[in-house]
Amino acid sequence: MRRLLSALPAVAPLFLLPCFVPLLGGCAMEEGATGSDVGATKSAIIKGTNSDESQDGVVLMVDESIGAQCTGSFITPQLILTARHCVSKTDEGSLCTTDGKAVQGGKAGADLNASTMGFVVGATIGRGSSYAARGSKILHPNSNVICNADIAIVQLDKPVVGAKVMPLRLDAPAEVGAKITAIGWGVTDKTEQTSTRQTRTNIPILAVGPKEEQKAGNLSLGIADREFEVGESICSGDSGGPAVDVDSGAILGTVSRGGNGSQSSKPADGCIGSNTKNIYTAVAGFGDFIRGAADDLGQPLWLEGQENPYNKGFGAVCNDALACGSNECTEQPGGTKTCTQTCDDANACPDGFSCNDVDGKNLCISNLPLDADGNQIITKKGCAVTPVPVGGSSASLAGIAAALGLVVARVLRKKSA
Repeated sequence: MRRLLSALPAVAPLFLLPCFVPLLGGCAMEEGATGSDVGATKSAIIKGTNSDESQDGVVLMVDESIGAQCTGSFITPQLILTARHCVSKTDEGSLCTTDGKAVQGGKAGADLNASTMGFVVGATIGRGSSYAARGSKILHPNSNVICNADIAIVQLDKPVVGAKVMPLRLDAPAEVGAKITAIGWGVTDKTEQTSTRQTRTNIPILAVGPKEEQKAGNLSLGIADREFEVGESICSGDSGGPAVDVDSGAILGTVSRGGNGSQSSKPADGCIGSNTKNIYTAVAGFGDFIRGAADDLGQPLWLEGQENPYNKGFGAVCNDALACGSNECTEQPGGTKTCTQTCDDANACPDGFSCNDVDGKNLCISNLPLDADGNQIITKKGCAVTPVPVGGSSASLAGIAAALGLVVARVLRKKSA
């Protein structure tokens, strides 16, 4: 939904042009579109390649009320990280100083209607594509400009089961020379109607704010302390998309503005060349805002260097299905809920578990209770256990094990927090 703000070499406002999307068919600029009242920034991957399912944490945002699109990222199964200009009314252009002030344009006004925003998961779209969820609430920092604050979160109307949540770098800034991967939807150097998400990797970070790009009287124009800059990479339709650290896979920033300053009827022309400058809003500058949004919803964030809280393995203690890589969290004998899996004749349960009907679904349930620490107790590999009803007592289960002469081993697993 929006182009990146064009970064003009002369002292002039950065222009925002929305990316209009007919019937989820891609990003095609409508003739005569001006972007009035809708802050768009110029954004879609230039000289990239098709993105695959491994990058399904990056989603397409479609605002039906204005027929425009942006890119966003799952940071919890119910929270999408994107750009402020994707969710609020903004000026058509912006000229920013290194201390985050708007010299010309750059105003951020009333929020758009979250309920008219649909989110498409997957690497391709077409006329048969459907929304995985809709927006229900818009969150952003308390700023009336997008300079140094072009970041927002959309809370969805429901958690998306199986969402590929992405890790975040919230405690360290981006570094000059580090390489990122850009991922997003929008026009490319080959087509203005994108049906496949695009990606480009090994893009170097050229500058970290504050950094002066040009001087205008006593004004220092450029990027502020919560922004960083890269070269040719993104274009119309990628706004709000992530800058992903090549080494850790963590999100470092969201697409804000950029371009080469040229004016052309072809959107991609303003995104190509060695003089192209593209600016991301650094997520590390908004750690409290992002953490607060997740805390209010009761869904943990996946932070860089930590374990994915939404990909717990079989047998791990869980509160709900969102925490399990299998999307199955079920109460086991003893009362503790753990991550399990579906089962049938072709997919047997691990040793120590039997296939049971739980509310109409076949799931692997432990044949023995959990110990006091919440760890599952399983039989030594190769031994068989007589299935016991889920409600069986610990005493009866232990008696059966002793009667059968089973060798019981405790799984050495660190108790989940």
